[in-house]
Amino acid sequence: MNDHVEESGLRCLECDYNLTGLSGSRCPECGWEIDEDLLGQLESAPSPDGQRSLTALLSVFAGVLLVGGYFAILLFSRGISNPNFAGLDQAARLMLFFCGAWHLGIALLCMTHRRTWPVVAPGMAWLCRITGIAAMVGALGLVLGTASASAGVVDSLLKLAFGWLPGGTLLVASGVALTTKRASVRQLRSRVARQRPTASVGAPFCVEIAGRFTAAGLVVDGLAIRRRRHAVIEALIEETWKRETGRAEASGRRLYDAPVGRLRDATVTNGRMHLSLEDTTYREFVGTNLYNAATVSQFSGGMLADALGTSAVAITADGRIVMGRRSERVSFHQGHLHTFGGLLEERDRLSDGRYDVYAGIRREIREELGIGAGAISDLVCVGLVRDASIQQPELLFDASLAVTSVELKRRFEAAGDEEHVRLEACDDLPDAVVPFIQRSGPMTPVAMAALLLHGKCNWGADWYEGACYVLFGALPEAVR
Repeated sequence: MNDHVEESGLRCLECDYNLTGLSGSRCPECGWEIDEDLLGQLESAPSPDGQRSLTALLSVFAGVLLVGGYFAILLFSRGISNPNFAGLDQAARLMLFFCGAWHLGIALLCMTHRRTWPVVAPGMAWLCRITGIAAMVGALGLVLGTASASAGVVDSLLKLAFGWLPGGTLLVASGVALTTKRASVRQLRSRVARQRPTASVGAPFCVEIAGRFTAAGLVVDGLAIRRRRHAVIEALIEETWKRETGRAEASGRRLYDAPVGRLRDATVTNGRMHLSLEDTTYREFVGTNLYNAATVSQFSGGMLADALGTSAVAITADGRIVMGRRSERVSFHQGHLHTFGGLLEERDRLSDGRYDVYAGIRREIREELGIGAGAISDLVCVGLVRDASIQQPELLFDASLAVTSVELKRRFEAAGDEEHVRLEACDDLPDAVVPFIQRSGPMTPVAMAALLLHGKCNWGADWYEGACYVLFGALPEAVR
């Protein structure tokens, strides 16, 4: 990175500090590492304040135009002796002032709701449009109702033009104001579709960290900051969340938003893994990593929610590796073979606010397999990977159980887990894992990574490299 940031008139995405003319590579206020490529993209992006102000000006202008139109109709109709035209007085008063009030309301919303500019509520958009159409239909009915044989064509056209002024103005100006964010999202998606490279052949995951890390060897730091934000990305998150909640409800499921842990950084020092975790939400995860990872990454990887997942393969007392076949009721990777786990939740926090990742994965294993805490005889982290498609970070664990595969199946069926429909297993042997991956049908990238890192930790790097070449033709990308 260069030592100087050119003047851009932009502010820090973390703390809103003015970065104009700043020398250095970090924000002096909060320490954010300045991404010059990101600043360059955002410099040409629409300004939230600018778009909000433009929308407000359009609405104020439309309101003034409608009030002026009312007085024009009033004065013009009184100066004409034709009684048919004078009949517009009362109707024009109602339509003009009603639609003008809508415009002033839109202007007020634009300038007071900083996080929802211009107006993001779909109900408001439809209400404005329906009001405009109703005003135009009412004006047409008024013209037809007052028409007579003595009324000329010019009089009728003038009445129609004045009558349609409030509804037409509301429909056009409000339509432009209320679609600004959606248009920005569509434009960004179109640009990503043109720039997206052809998918390459290889492993569907990348490895950030590999090794054996016990609870004492995994250190978690808490940060009181959030991911970077941009108005277009927030609009994309909102649009995706509404779409997916609608789909879930249509299929009899429910999506719940809740705070989850976000991975900001991961390093290994002196044989210990250090994780820097902060806060995000499940809604942000759905709107970025899960469905729009490539789009959001066009702005910056720092805008991804990066909700940290924890996943484990279960190794039973009779030497079987057990995984679960995902049901059709889950949000992603339906029907795929997967590990047992989930995201870090609020209940996984320690008293000092930091996340306890070992407590989180133990909870997930107990809930999904229907076993007690005593059934987990050993638990060790074997690495950190990312799904190449959704770019979500995932901590992988080996969970040794004190129950046999037969007993585990009985407890699983009794628990009635909704995430998995059945258990599938293979022998915990070097010659069994690769054929199991090949014949198992659809399997999540995280599940493949969990099996391969399990093998690397237990059977060595030679086995791991050979298995990867057989399955993918190359080694997975190693970030670290």
